Amino acid sequence: MSYAVKGKLCPFVKQPLNNCYCFNLNSGSINSAIYYCSNHYRACEIFKKGSGQPGDEERSQQLNGYHNSHKEKNG
Repeated sequence: MSYAVKGKLCPFVKQPLNNCYCFNLNSGSINSAIYYCSNHYRACEIFKKGSGQPGDEERSQQLNGYHNSHKEKNG
C-alpha cells in the first residue's frame, strides 16, 4: 500500500492544484510543503478550499470525504 493511500500524503501531490505548496516548490515554500503535503494536509487551507477554480473545492471535499471514510474503515 502506498504512502498516499495510507493517508500520510496529501492526495493533491499526485495532481496538485496551481497554488499548492508542492506545485511551486521553492526555498520559501519548502517548509510548508513538508508540513502540509505530508501528514498535516487536512489543516492546509489550500486543501480545504481548493484553488478557487471551478471544481477544485468540490474535488477537495470529495478527497477529504474519501480519506475520512477510509480512516474510519481502517482505524
